[in-house]
Amino acid sequence: MRKSDGAKSTSFGSTSSSSSSDETAASVATPRTVLPSTKMKPAAAVTREELEAALRKVVSSEAELAEMLAEAGAVLQEITAADEGELKETFAVFDADGDGRISAEELREVLASLGDDRCSVEDCRRMIRGVDTDGDGFVCFKEFTRMMMH
Repeated sequence: MRKSDGAKSTSFGSTSSSSSSDETAASVATPRTVLPSTKMKPAAAVTREELEAALRKVVSSEAELAEMLAEAGAVLQEITAADEGELKETFAVFDADGDGRISAEELREVLASLGDDRCSVEDCRRMIRGVDTDGDGFVCFKEFTRMMMH
């Protein structure tokens, strides 16, 4: 059931169910991911060589080319650092106890705070297994970052 109080709802995009014992339970979706899909279509990657070839058409000297390539590199580093900072802030929301990993219980609490009371701790364990590459039953920052970037 969706709340109609104007609260922002999240969509998990799954049609599977954690219980198939009756018809109404079959209509409850088990989430496959924690966050709503906000991924933008990735921009086409441009290699350094392609950038250099394009810039050579508009610059007047090798010095100007070198300066523009250095500036592009600096901008890329700033963007990467900002993305990592945002990911760390988001991770901290889920990692309530600050131990550097997200447990099923912590995930469940965040989902409940967002108004999703359909998801059980067992559902959260299943979601975690989907991204838990080291098999420890938790989501560490590296696994969280991999999940968010792909």
